Amino acid sequence: GPLLADANPDIWNCTAMGGRTPGMSAASPSKFVADWVKTNCSKVGENCRGTMCCSDPTNQCYEKNKHWASCSRGCQVGVHKDD
Repeated sequence: GPLLADANPDIWNCTAMGGRTPGMSAASPSKFVADWVKTNCSKVGENCRGTMCCSDPTNQCYEKNKHWASCSRGCQVGVHKDD
């Protein structure tokens, strides 16, 4: 079940919302990202349900529930320690 210290007991379902923001990872070349991504997409720690995109390279918006989604490099189904 959910962590007892978690203020929100919802379990992440990790549905990917929108596409992964291209960027430079350790083993890949730089990719083009449109200028609007930095200003219109969500940053790590922000709710990306509305934008369905992430401003930080190599991140993707993942859904937790109908109220919250977050940018991350990956997502595992279930309870997250840092919720």
